[in-house]
Amino acid sequence: MNRSNVYLLDLPNEILFNILKKLQNVDVLYSLLGINNDRLDNIARNAMFSNSLNFISNVQNTIINDFQLNRFCDYILPEISHNVKYLIVESTYIEHILLATHYPNLIHLKIFNFQCDYSLQYFTDDSSLRQIFKQQIKKLDLVNKDSEGGLRLSSDYTKKVYAHILTYFENLEHLNIIQTSSFGYPSLRLSRLPSNTFSSMILTYLSIRVTDYTDCLYLLDGRLKQLNTFIVQICCMNMDSSIVYNMNDLPNLTCFSLISYTLIEENENRIVSLLHRMSNLEKLTLYLRFVSRNKFIDSKSFINNLSPYMTRVYSLKFYFSIENNRNDTLDYSFNINIQSQETSNIVCYSVKTVTYHVFTLPFEFIKLVSIGNIFPNIVFNNVIELWIHDIIPFQHEFFLRITQSFPLLQHLFVTDLTSLSYKRKKSPNNIQADQIVKYPHLILLDIKGLNNDCIEQFLNETKTYLPCLTILRVSYEQLQITTEDFTRELVFDRDPHEQRTALGQGTYGKVYVAHDRYTWKKFAVKEIPMRNPVFTDVLENEIKILSTLSHRNIVTYYGSAIDRTKKQPVFQIIMEYVDGGSLSQHLAKFGQFQEPVIRNYTRQLLEGLQYLHENHILHRDIKSANILVNSRGEIKIADFGTSKRLAGLQLCTEDSVGKRYLF
Repeated sequence: MNRSNVYLLDLPNEILFNILKKLQNVDVLYSLLGINNDRLDNIARNAMFSNSLNFISNVQNTIINDFQLNRFCDYILPEISHNVKYLIVESTYIEHILLATHYPNLIHLKIFNFQCDYSLQYFTDDSSLRQIFKQQIKKLDLVNKDSEGGLRLSSDYTKKVYAHILTYFENLEHLNIIQTSSFGYPSLRLSRLPSNTFSSMILTYLSIRVTDYTDCLYLLDGRLKQLNTFIVQICCMNMDSSIVYNMNDLPNLTCFSLISYTLIEENENRIVSLLHRMSNLEKLTLYLRFVSRNKFIDSKSFINNLSPYMTRVYSLKFYFSIENNRNDTLDYSFNINIQSQETSNIVCYSVKTVTYHVFTLPFEFIKLVSIGNIFPNIVFNNVIELWIHDIIPFQHEFFLRITQSFPLLQHLFVTDLTSLSYKRKKSPNNIQADQIVKYPHLILLDIKGLNNDCIEQFLNETKTYLPCLTILRVSYEQLQITTEDFTRELVFDRDPHEQRTALGQGTYGKVYVAHDRYTWKKFAVKEIPMRNPVFTDVLENEIKILSTLSHRNIVTYYGSAIDRTKKQPVFQIIMEYVDGGSLSQHLAKFGQFQEPVIRNYTRQLLEGLQYLHENHILHRDIKSANILVNSRGEIKIADFGTSKRLAGLQLCTEDSVGKRYLF
């Protein structure tokens, strides 16, 4: 040990365990099990690395690749299956993983991207997985990818999916339905269904989204006799007053969470009466939004009304927003102290109303509606959906604060309520790189309620960076004005380290490295001189084909532009930068590939070609120079300059490019 370089195997087992515990279990097993080192093999076989296995990557919920999965199923899982108690799998791979070996101690299963039409095939008596599901699984988490439908569809979905699961999984004690985004999945709806629908004598934990308050009361009418933890999101707080509900006490319920994102009109007493039934409550979470139509609602009074029913509560988390008429005056500056719980508040003004928010810290909810220019210096780490509006104009500095306080934001809705007579301060055109507003996770932006200056703030890449944006909601007329009738061009910089050398020579032009001027994200830019009009059809064809493709083994298309700064204008196609270069470059540098590498590359290439052919596209120029590989060993098919989309059932092309039947 007395030397400058210390290697992994020099470390004692205790330190090795501490290091490896910080990694994903699947990474430890994949890297150490069966590598001809007895010491590392024994460490990897420790139960701590196989009790829980997550086959979903933490990066954008992606699954491990086929090569890794095959090694797990063929070798690793049979070796450690007796330790496995909890599996996290993607729905399309569930059969592959669960049938790889016998899991005698498996009791907890989490399924990502559950979709009724595909996944329910496993929940039948004909399923090869029926023994595991019916007899072993006690805890089930479903990350539901199905989309919300109408009321009739919710009732059908309840019978087909939710009620069926409770019947099929005979030993189920824990059911958790998880939404993939803030948009939600089909809600449970029990109205007009038999009273024994969705019932269980052993279920103790339920987390689910229901259609309305009536469904919440149905679930608490005694059909789930052993329920002690109930986490419910209610889509609508309506209640059918014609029904006589079972309003008996709920002594078994010790943990209750109620979340309602919709506005509740002056019926806060309904919530208080529900909590009154939970005499042994220990953990309470509430997310409620009230709106006053005829009377003033005081948040402090509402919270005080809850206190008599929380004598056993030791964990309290809440968020209340109360929208009152602006003519109702109240000092909103106070903080509320409940059981030494730290709280904070926000006041947001609109034209006729004022919204008061009060909440416990840290803020643990995913959605926040109606905040304005003034909000506390708090980091809202869990918020993914934010709605902002104000009667005072938003400035560039405000959006910088938003990105700092809401670092994981995915959906942003912005409305400007400023009077037309209000003097606006236009954001400067020259903004330093560290002052660019960056939304690294934002996928939906709704700016229909903004003025043109604010819209320009979001659409100008020198002011706002939106790398993941896929949904933009903006009025056509405002977009037309802001983009100068859609004539603005994309501008970026050639990478200074690649100024002299092109990445490669395409069919009709050269490919260079470029970077985002402010984030330094790299792109590959194909430049084609515009001097020859015959290139127009070629370019149009390549862009039409590239813009429709989305596959992990095909280079990603980002957009196109015209660079008129050169003496001879060039057309630019902006694509994914693949850092490893082409296979022809690898062959020239390293020589012949080993057989496992060839198998890996060939499989990926064929998957990419299969995708193209399924979409009736012939590449027509497959060669090593047009096959790129990144630093992770992933193949990317590039250069679609001579590609062609076939019509209908046409199986080949007889054009003069390449050979007949060319890929």
